[in-house]
Amino acid sequence: MLEIAEHNKGDDYFTEKMIDVLNLVANAHQYFVLSNAEGKRRLIKTVFSIKLTGNKLDFMLHSPFDAFVKLSKIEKWLPGPDSNQRPNG
Repeated sequence: MLEIAEHNKGDDYFTEKMIDVLNLVANAHQYFVLSNAEGKRRLIKTVFSIKLTGNKLDFMLHSPFDAFVKLSKIEKWLPGPDSNQRPNG
């Protein structure tokens, strides 16, 4: 019984973290605009890995933010135009 409780606690933690990530993604622009310099720095550091090479600024998105970019490139999520839409396959 203790194992189930620990497992459920892990699920709750994961759910809370996913909600935090989704809120950050949905409100990142607003958070950035309203933040002071330290808040902006923290937000950028959370989302990006940044490296300055000479005069060139390179960046990569940290996980899971990179997944949101990949998902945004999917053109066809649900093929059926009816109310009973279903995935391909």
